[in-house]
Amino acid sequence: MHDFTSAMSSILSRLRLFLALFLISLLFWIVDFRTLLQALANIRIIYIVYLVALSFLLIWISCFKWQLFVKASGHQTGILSLMKYYTMSYFFNLFLPSSLGGDVARSVQLGHRLSSYESAFAATFIERITGFLAMILMGVAFVAAGSQATHGVEAAVLLVAFIALLGSCVCFSRRLADLFANRLRQFANTMMAPPRAEKLVHFMDKLSASIDFARNDLPLFAKAMVLSFVFHLCAVLNTYVCAHAVGWYEADFGGLCVVVPLILLVSVAPVTPSSVGLQEGAFLFFLQRIGASYAEGLSIGLLIRAKSVIIACVGGLLYLFCREEKKRRPADAAQELPHPIDPLV
Repeated sequence: MHDFTSAMSSILSRLRLFLALFLISLLFWIVDFRTLLQALANIRIIYIVYLVALSFLLIWISCFKWQLFVKASGHQTGILSLMKYYTMSYFFNLFLPSSLGGDVARSVQLGHRLSSYESAFAATFIERITGFLAMILMGVAFVAAGSQATHGVEAAVLLVAFIALLGSCVCFSRRLADLFANRLRQFANTMMAPPRAEKLVHFMDKLSASIDFARNDLPLFAKAMVLSFVFHLCAVLNTYVCAHAVGWYEADFGGLCVVVPLILLVSVAPVTPSSVGLQEGAFLFFLQRIGASYAEGLSIGLLIRAKSVIIACVGGLLYLFCREEKKRRPADAAQELPHPIDPLV
């Protein structure tokens, strides 16, 4: 059984890599290469400075929200430590499907610091789901407004919105969580073999218990949602700066508010390693709907990809530095407090 699982995992990894290469090749075939180079040649140093500053701001907003959930779970850690783990997650995203692999990596790093992997995973999970909910709500708002940019994808957006809303209600409402748990037990006992049913129910019970701190806490939920919407507005601004960087000066900020959440939604799908090809294709597909040429849409996607790779390299260096530091000071690590507290909280 183990050999079969390993073989299937290897096959899936190769298929994802093949699909990524196919999508990138297809995009370069669709777009005129000379026009693409002309768009990329417009990039000036000042835009690089703006994008670096925006990257720092986006990471800070995410980690500030992440810190809210860490504190609510009964732990303390500094914002700089969280930003370090968040930057490391970019490095792991280079090899894992979508951004979900990076979330697991930063959860492990935080769990080691807190001496509680369950609390770390719960804080990361809720931080991610509130961001996802804000993103999909923005998409739904523009579907409801009848935006041309969402034409043809309305059903997919609404379906994902329903799933996200249901998941959020289960996370933040104790009553709905109990109702969901009872239905899950009934389903598992009816449709699955007893050993598998017990494992599934046990896992869901542990997950539910780990996020119980966030339930019925309306102020916490409200703060997280406000920060999530601010994050996505900054993500739109990030794309707007990229548009100017590649020479698309007619980019409409309002139009970007419509399509950027949809692009991010597509990019979350764990189809290719780090969503390579999928994310760039989403930029090309959606940006041309609001006036960008194919070359401008793809060049914006490539610029954002390059920025992510640079952050990933920084995250990789931080990861190597942390590993070396742990090797040099094993005695100090053994004497850490169960819940270390940063001075920078």
